[in-house]
Amino acid sequence: MIAQQVTAWLTKAAAGDSLMHEKYMRNASMPTLQIRDLPDDVYQGVAAAARAEHRSLSQQAVVELRRALGLIDTARRRQRIVSMLATSNRCLPADAPTPEALLREDRERR
Repeated sequence: MIAQQVTAWLTKAAAGDSLMHEKYMRNASMPTLQIRDLPDDVYQGVAAAARAEHRSLSQQAVVELRRALGLIDTARRRQRIVSMLATSNRCLPADAPTPEALLREDRERR
């Protein structure tokens, strides 16, 4: 029940997020990279990381390439996201469940 309320709230919030939509639509025609003869251990490593992070193989490969090339500045990215959220004027509804309630509900389902 609580999870459904949160899902509904997030869906409504995401529908109004034109900033993120514009960001991804701007990058709609991105270059493609195909890697031939990828060693099995590299593939398995990327696949395991993708599963752990709940990403597709393609998404994880991009993350790993950015990380390897030093293109990810985690502190700056985190600050940018916090700043964006702070200026978005969004807040949880008064009846939003607490994190503890969500965890409790999830544990009770098991």
